[in-house]
Amino acid sequence: MNAPDETIQGGSAQQQYFPQFEELHEDLMVNILSYVATVPMEVIHARPRSTVTGVLPLVCKQFDQFCKGDYFWRTALERLKLDDPYLWEEGLLRELPADTKASENLVDQLHQTLQIDFKTIFRRVFLNYIRFTGPVFYMTGHVRIGHAFGLHFFEPRYRVLIAEVMRDWPDEARRGNPIEPDDNGRFPTFIYGHMAPLAPTTPACLVQVRTCSIYADGSADVVLVPVAYVWLERVWERASAGRLCVASCVRMGREQTRHMQGGANTLPGHEGFDSDIMRYLAQNGGLENPSHRAMHAILSYIMNDGTPVEDGDDDDDDDDDDYDFDENEEDDMDDDDLVDDEEEAMQQGGEVDE
Repeated sequence: MNAPDETIQGGSAQQQYFPQFEELHEDLMVNILSYVATVPMEVIHARPRSTVTGVLPLVCKQFDQFCKGDYFWRTALERLKLDDPYLWEEGLLRELPADTKASENLVDQLHQTLQIDFKTIFRRVFLNYIRFTGPVFYMTGHVRIGHAFGLHFFEPRYRVLIAEVMRDWPDEARRGNPIEPDDNGRFPTFIYGHMAPLAPTTPACLVQVRTCSIYADGSADVVLVPVAYVWLERVWERASAGRLCVASCVRMGREQTRHMQGGANTLPGHEGFDSDIMRYLAQNGGLENPSHRAMHAILSYIMNDGTPVEDGDDDDDDDDDDYDFDENEEDDMDDDDLVDDEEEAMQQGGEVDE
């Protein structure tokens, strides 16, 4: 057996070898592996490969069993909450009663209150808060979080949009009266595409409808409040809806939001450059192309002020594992679970090129 500090040399690379690892107690193994056990979306806008779902389970059966447990998900949630409370702490709080205050034990508190495992907590926060799928209003301009503005909808596609967004709200909410949030504290919400191009990786904004007057011909006057900047993931046209676009998006973290809120509504130092690259990515296969995923990772690195961004594997087959949990478990979150809404919509229309 090799000594703990012995190295194995293969070609020009040297790899450290620690044979005593397999002699450790399983609890120690799990604790050590937790330092490299990442979960999907730890870098929210770069689609990094997740070691918990696509790397560690493939090493050996023992590691596969470790990944089916709950410990890695708990430590990942704690890490995410600490790294970006703007995104993850708020998402965790949304799963608890409205009067709940943030605390150091928020993850365990949610686990005890809802009596669900940590992987399910991650899934709920991601699907209920971080990702959003809905119709898109597209018009370039400047928006700031919390600054209300008004719009008049008259195009047929946007008449469809506002009718759909207001569909589940009472009649008085469509007659110009102030809109009250529902039992979950939510307002009617849609995506405002305020930056070009309308394509994957372009920043956009989630807006809430605060007042709405819908007229007999379907046109409407609305007052909107921007609540979050997002990254567009996929954009497509809905069939038979007058070229109305639908998109899936994910919320930006604290640093990206701070840059967007700075006034220029674009990340600093990349005016024009980022749009040109994003347009190219969108018009030539989007992030399904391995080369484009690599380009996107580089762009994300630049847009994140030089903070290294973990990239996905260049193999299309392996890329499917980025969001895969354990496909044999009933409550798993895999690619299909994460995109249920947009897949249903995609059946009604093709993807938008620009």
